[in-house]
Amino acid sequence: MNRPNEGMYALDAKRHGRVRRHPDIQVVSEGKVIQDSNLITSGGVSSGINMGLYLVEKTIGKTASERTATTIEFEYKSH
Repeated sequence: MNRPNEGMYALDAKRHGRVRRHPDIQVVSEGKVIQDSNLITSGGVSSGINMGLYLVEKTIGKTASERTATTIEFEYKSH
């Protein structure tokens, strides 16, 4: 999920206090991976896999991310 560059956005990783206390970061709860400009965050352990597959998709392509997800038996929804 891409966000417009209106301040910083980050996913709520199980109510991680350090992110919530930062005044310039708006914490959102929808989605598993969020990209705000050049910052990419994910909201938890399995979301880290989603973020990795998102990065594969952005750098190598959708086919590579889908093939990787199939190989590791992970259900991935392309962005």
